[in-house]
Amino acid sequence: MDENINYNAAFTNQHAVITTDLSLVSFVEDNVFFVYCPALDLTGYGHNEDEAQKSFSQTLKMYFEDTTDKNTLFQDLERHGWEIKKQNKLKSPDFIGA
Repeated sequence: MDENINYNAAFTNQHAVITTDLSLVSFVEDNVFFVYCPALDLTGYGHNEDEAQKSFSQTLKMYFEDTTDKNTLFQDLERHGWEIKKQNKLKSPDFIGA
């Protein structure tokens, strides 16, 4: 059940306002459901697809909290292959076949 998912989310804290449009891949392995984001190398998992998506949402929230609190978001995105055009304009890497 490999499937590509378009994922939109918003995150706001005292350091940043972030809106995302990410491509995710969902799959099942050994009866565990996974949702994976190649552009950020983040994963969520659970007993069903809904749990996996909720787990991914929590993982993404913690990622944004940590990187914005430490002021390392842009450095980490560049490490993952993102193109930083301006502070507010970012382009994720392309993952063909992901």
